[in-house]
Amino acid sequence: MRRRRALACFLIVLPLGARAGSEYAGMGGVGIGMPATSGDLSENPPAAVARGLDRREGAVHIGASLSRLTFAGSAYNTTVNTVDAFAGMSGLDLSAVTPLLGAGRLGIGVWQVDSRELRVDEPLDLALARTSGGPALAVNYSGGTTRIRQVERLDAVGLVWLVPLAEGDQGISAGPVYLNQGAEGSIEVSATSAVDGTTEPIRRLAGRRSLNGFGVQAGWFYRPLPDGSLGVSVLWIGPMGGYAWEQQDGIPAIRDTSSRPAQLRAGVGGSFKLIEGLMVALDLKYGGEIKHTEIRRVGTPAARTVTEYTDPTFAIHAGVEYRWDTPYGEFPVRAGFYTRP
Repeated sequence: MRRRRALACFLIVLPLGARAGSEYAGMGGVGIGMPATSGDLSENPPAAVARGLDRREGAVHIGASLSRLTFAGSAYNTTVNTVDAFAGMSGLDLSAVTPLLGAGRLGIGVWQVDSRELRVDEPLDLALARTSGGPALAVNYSGGTTRIRQVERLDAVGLVWLVPLAEGDQGISAGPVYLNQGAEGSIEVSATSAVDGTTEPIRRLAGRRSLNGFGVQAGWFYRPLPDGSLGVSVLWIGPMGGYAWEQQDGIPAIRDTSSRPAQLRAGVGGSFKLIEGLMVALDLKYGGEIKHTEIRRVGTPAARTVTEYTDPTFAIHAGVEYRWDTPYGEFPVRAGFYTRP
């Protein structure tokens, strides 16, 4: 899918005193340079213990977000422009930071590194032939639908050692990460008979892939000014390996080995206070290039080459937060903007 830009603007109804919840919800997903006590290890671990935690205190973070995505364009039928909107879950994470253990703290987390989802119902191109060299579908059918579904997620389980420095005005972290990439997709093509109006299945394709591997996460947080902070976070994803399954038109699924090369993901960000109660933040996130080719069904007549290619991407996350002071407590009002290439 093409580059999407999403604008999120909504109220967070939990007071700042609550240390669980989505700390950066509504701010465009910023957080790398945000001094916070949420315990969110998916952004920048040192920021999780940057301020407000006593030696005997820990933190727990639970987060998720629901996004409305839109597909606009052509998948298989170049004669029409299809627009489909659907909801997708992202930003799932559960993490915790222990009280101070000697010189540092232990962070444990399970989070979603990345996710992609596609749900499109596109009119069937009746100019196509059901078999190579055969008549066009328009001869026997009056209409049809191509139903496309795809979900891909990269999840991580991490253990990091966090060392707060300068009374929380600086911090570093590092630790191992176990990663799992799960993907599944299907294409279902059906057509409407021009004779009796019944719906007939034309093609059914389905696939699934599960890969596992290890990586390393590291972070640095620095607050040079009382009202400003900087952060850097790096996640190196090592080579991943596993299996892929494919099934066509109801025949038994075929399993084959599959792999994915290493990738580097990094982010740098900062935040500062404009006026009392008003904070702005900006993050820049980088995803490394992936080039990979593998041969499926080696040694069989159905052998074919599968190529995976991902461009290097740069994403911008920006946000603003106003802390609204009321007689019932302090409430944050947040708005944000982000790009997802």
